[in-house]
Amino acid sequence: MRLSKARIDALSLRLATRLLNQNMIESPHKKEDIAATIAAVITKELEVETRLDREVEQIMKQYEQKMEGESIDRHALFLMIKKQLVKEREIIL
Repeated sequence: MRLSKARIDALSLRLATRLLNQNMIESPHKKEDIAATIAAVITKELEVETRLDREVEQIMKQYEQKMEGESIDRHALFLMIKKQLVKEREIIL
């Protein structure tokens, strides 16, 4: 699921508010600053998956001609390649 910047910002502000209100964190910073930091981390993590998806697409393009005429489920193949790369690189998604 892709999240828009507005959705990430809203979720981050909500999380920062809850963490502060429930005394799960203490900070001299304003909740908006904490939310901005949370949003930056979420965005960075989502970019990891986006780059991985692009790499999987490139791998699939390399084998496109070999797959021609085969009854291969492209989505299943995409997920299989992605799963293998995640495992090999020890990526947490």
